[in-house]
Order: sequence, then C-alpha cells, then structure tokens
Amino acid sequence: MLAIIIAVAVAQPPGRDPGLLHRNVEQLTQTKEAEQEAALRRLLQLGGSTAEQAEVLARLANTLRARALTLTIRAQAEDTENPAAAERERKIAETARNEAIVRFRERLRKYPDAPGTDESLFFLADALQDSGKDQESVQTARELVTRWAEIAGPEVAAHSEPLKIQWPRPVEGQAQEPATLVLRVEGPMALEIQHASDVILQRVNRFFGWSAVGRLALRQAPLSRQDKPKAPQAPDAAEVAKVAETLSSVEDEELRTALARLGASIKRN
Repeated sequence: MLAIIIAVAVAQPPGRDPGLLHRNVEQLTQTKEAEQEAALRRLLQLGGSTAEQAEVLARLANTLRARALTLTIRAQAEDTENPAAAERERKIAETARNEAIVRFRERLRKYPDAPGTDESLFFLADALQDSGKDQESVQTARELVTRWAEIAGPEVAAHSEPLKIQWPRPVEGQAQEPATLVLRVEGPMALEIQHASDVILQRVNRFFGWSAVGRLALRQAPLSRQDKPKAPQAPDAAEVAKVAETLSSVEDEELRTALARLGASIKRN
C-alpha cells in the first residue's frame, strides 16, 4: 500500500504544470519575508536597548537589501519574455535598496559603538555599489578599513590599502558567496602579499567575525594615502632563516628570501 501511495504522489498527470509548485513555494517565501519585515518594523516602534535596536535596524536593512537583490535577478531573467514585469521589479528593487541604504546609515549614525558596526558598513558599501553610487561605496569601504594596519599587520599595511569590496551576484535559492576584497598594492610587494593572501583573509574575516571575504584581488599602483604607516623593523634573522627552511620547494633564492621575510613578519605580528 505504501508503494502505491508513493507512486501516486510522484506521478504527474498529463498537462500538469510543474511551475505551479514553484510559484506556490515562491509565494509562501514572499509571505514569510513580508511577515518578518513587518515584525522588525513593529520592534523598531516598540523600542528597546541600544544593542537590541541596533540589531533590529541591521536585520531590517539586510532584509530589504536581500529583497532588492532577488528582484534584480528576477528582472534580468524576465527581460526578454516579459519586459514590463522586469521593469516593475526593477523599480521595486530600487525602492527596497534605497531604504536599505537609509536603514544602514541610521544604524551606523545612532548606534556607532554597538556590536556589528563593521558588518553594517560592509553591507552598506555593497548596497551603494549595487545602486550605482560607486564613489560613496568606495568611501564607505575605506571607512570600514581605517584599521587596516590593525587587521592585516603593519608589514602588509605598509605596502597595501583596501580599494573596494565586490560581492558576486547571488543566485536565487543559493547561499550568498563570499566577497572579494580588492587591494591596491605597491608593485614590488605584490607577489609577497599574494603569497600571504590566506593569512590576510583569515585576519580580515576574524576582524568581521564571520567569513565575509573569500578572496583577494590585487591592483598594482602607488598607494593613495599621504601618510603611509611606518614600516616595522626588519624581522629577526634567525626567524627568517627558520621560515626559509620550510620553503625548500621555492627554487628562486630571491623569492624564497622575500617570502621568508614576510612570513617571519606575519608570525611576529
């Protein structure tokens, strides 16, 4: 009997539209998201502690940002078959994105010392970039990384600076992939910083408190800041030699020495 029930449940009668199930799921998801948004707005009106209000604002902003991304993807898919619907969804997405930007800024202005400030700055930069406000996005990203020397270590920070944060376009129904942190790097140090990218990524994500950044992209150019961080003292020669012993697979002696020096500096910091 159980086998018959399963067979009936799996079988599709001729002419049945499989898209109906997808539309129902999508409708339920939208209803759930609307309920969550309404609850967050009610919580804002009710008030609460600084930490609670900061978290509610950040969640509301992220909900709006996620809706804008979803609608933008859907509009791109509908461009050919239903351009009118695509245009409507782009307008709704723009409205949601603009409010997300307002909410992120409100959260940062009212509660600058609450936990999660760096994360809010991160997503604000992303929302600004999506809305075409590239200059504001770059400025926000720079504000986020004013503590670059603290995050990456003085050896790396002396020769690099964050330029912008790039998020891959999300795929509906899939988890958001980590972002790319674009660094401006002084030419001679680009190779050394590239080889230390895993360590730098660990430090950046430890600073954020979550796996926000998945890769680094380097742009070789003179640094824009006028007051460069003071380069630290040279690492201990014995430590450099110790690190060099682990790099026997690197045949180029000059490269091996440079990597050993950078590795010793990173371990020291």
